[in-house]
Amino acid sequence: MGQRQSKQEYPDLRFAISGVTRYRIESSNDNGSGGSLSTGCLIQNIYIEHTKAGIWVTGPVTGLHITGVIIRNTWADGINMNTGVANTVISYSSIRNTGDDGLALWSRYPGDASNTISFNSVQMPVLANGIAVYGGNGNTITDNYIADIITQGGGLYVANRFNVTQFTGTTTLARNTLVRASSPTTDNGMYIGAIWIHASDGAINSGTIAFSSTSINNSIWSAISFWGSQDGGTITFDDVTVSGSKYVVDVLDGVTGQASFTNTKATNITTAGVHICTAKFQ
Repeated sequence: MGQRQSKQEYPDLRFAISGVTRYRIESSNDNGSGGSLSTGCLIQNIYIEHTKAGIWVTGPVTGLHITGVIIRNTWADGINMNTGVANTVISYSSIRNTGDDGLALWSRYPGDASNTISFNSVQMPVLANGIAVYGGNGNTITDNYIADIITQGGGLYVANRFNVTQFTGTTTLARNTLVRASSPTTDNGMYIGAIWIHASDGAINSGTIAFSSTSINNSIWSAISFWGSQDGGTITFDDVTVSGSKYVVDVLDGVTGQASFTNTKATNITTAGVHICTAKFQ
């Protein structure tokens, strides 16, 4: 599915898209659904498996609603919204065993704006992150359950990476639960936190990144990690609860920026509350 029409609706069909994709080819469009969908498109109660990506939407487009979707065993992302997707909701969906990010907002020009990802379950991406926000304006990530990140990613990933537009407005990440969401990388034995802030290709200092009412449990390394050689801006954390990790905050060498914490509670920390490898971070 993916041809542009005046309006597309797939509500309450409860049908399955079962692909036969055996490996990932970037130039191939063998996704479960997506392409250039129409304004106001509704995708609801669909099961997708064994495709490259589950749903891959390239904008500009506005007002999509994806809900009640089950995605399993893909080679790439579960759902990826990129290149100017706006005012779109992804909700009440279950994503498991994806080959890349479970859910992603990828703000290639023009950026994604005013989207909401809420009340979803993301588990066991084979590679990369549970929910990733790459740039964009005023997006909201709330009330999601993210568990069992395997390698090369965190539960929640906020990044200027992969040629995206700057963060602007307020990016809100609230009431999310992260369980076993810290993971190892292949880079010299380094580890990624359950929340991963990454100023890689450019700074994250043009907007506000705000985390609140977040629960982080049983991280193998850190609850929160900061990476990147660019300005990480100011990240705010309020009412964050951490239970079980080596560090609460881990800041790599070369990172600049600052973070503010209020009402943070941490228990069962095995090494130290804060591990900072640079004097450029406050």
